Amino acid sequence: MKRLLELYQKILEITRQQKKALLQGRLHEATELQKRRQSIVEEIQNIDMTMSFAPSKRENDSRKEDFSREIQAAIKEILAIDSEMKTIIQVELNSLGERLESLNKVKALCRNVSPGKGATSLDLSV
Repeated sequence: MKRLLELYQKILEITRQQKKALLQGRLHEATELQKRRQSIVEEIQNIDMTMSFAPSKRENDSRKEDFSREIQAAIKEILAIDSEMKTIIQVELNSLGERLESLNKVKALCRNVSPGKGATSLDLSV
């Protein structure tokens, strides 16, 4: 159980780093951190499979409950940060979509402006 808790805490720390990277616009770093998270998740799955076949020791049940509560708290925080990161990504995607739409409007405007029609300047403010 202690190893599981350590792994979940490691995922939590990586999740915090990932959010920071996203907020700073470092998408490549955030993607690399996601890969690290995935490898830890796979390790957790292997431990879970091993533990499910191991016999239970009643004398450690209270300590297992403590670990379980700590793991649940870590998972809850990880999910909350993941939700925040989803929102950050969605806002950025919306912003990119709006900028692309503006660029397409400028592009269309530039195609419609011909040199012989008296246009002397073009306002390209976006």
